[in-house]
Amino acid sequence: EYCLLVYWDSQLKRVQFWHLVERENTSDIVKDLIFLKDHGVICQSITSGGGISIRRAVALVYPVIPHQRCLTHLQRLGLSLLGRRPKTIPGAQLRSLVDYLPKIDFPDEAIS
Repeated sequence: EYCLLVYWDSQLKRVQFWHLVERENTSDIVKDLIFLKDHGVICQSITSGGGISIRRAVALVYPVIPHQRCLTHLQRLGLSLLGRRPKTIPGAQLRSLVDYLPKIDFPDEAIS
């Protein structure tokens, strides 16, 4: 019934802020990002589940920083669309790539 918005600092390895809301929406995320900004948190990039609300909020508050989709969310979407045993060769090949996503730790691993 609720959504927990968590703002994690990957360099400090800790939560900077969290907010319990009824649903993920642009206005709450914009307020949170502005609150963080006003309290000295400098966002250099954002990684998220890729929902439209956060994409809109980031575009409004931080229009020039990189924003990427979380590999776990990307993998979950791929697995739900492909299923356990794809029936086509391209589907099976794509499934193997989706299975590889959590093994990516560095940008050069994603390219190879």
